[in-house]
Amino acid sequence: RGRWNDREVAVKELITAVSIDEQDRVANFLSFQKEVAMMSLLDHPNVIKLYGIMLRPFRMVLEFAPCGDLYHY
Repeated sequence: RGRWNDREVAVKELITAVSIDEQDRVANFLSFQKEVAMMSLLDHPNVIKLYGIMLRPFRMVLEFAPCGDLYHY
């Protein structure tokens, strides 16, 4: 959770722990990259918006959902 351009946003960070092996780090990065690519194409009022990404560390800046996710609804 954070603030960006005077908006409350959600921040999703790619975990790059030293304790995981290289193969898992690559798989995690590719999954993160795929999620960013897919979310950048979506534009619908019922889908969380991707506002941007950060490169160091890898993070997605997303629209904040104040009522939580669908798993906990």
